[in-house]
Amino acid sequence: MLSIDEDLFQIARKEFTNGQHAFILQQGHLTTIGENNEVRTDKVISDPFEYGITFIPETYLRSHWLKWFEIIDYRVGAIHDWEDIVVLKPKKI
Repeated sequence: MLSIDEDLFQIARKEFTNGQHAFILQQGHLTTIGENNEVRTDKVISDPFEYGITFIPETYLRSHWLKWFEIIDYRVGAIHDWEDIVVLKPKKI
């Protein structure tokens, strides 16, 4: 479903479990490289491998992002019971 290499996914899973954020570049989905490394013109993003998936534990979000933002709302699994939604508001300096 995510077009992610299993080894990269396991590294991200370990980072997430350890309270770190993880980012994996995705080959496919919105990128421009096809199955045989040909450039595809029907994709949204013009540069290959710009698109990826990020895994951010709530503890990481609260310990790092609260320096700059106030959390207005946090919905776990709000999108398809899988992706969280976080609504942030910049803190007044």
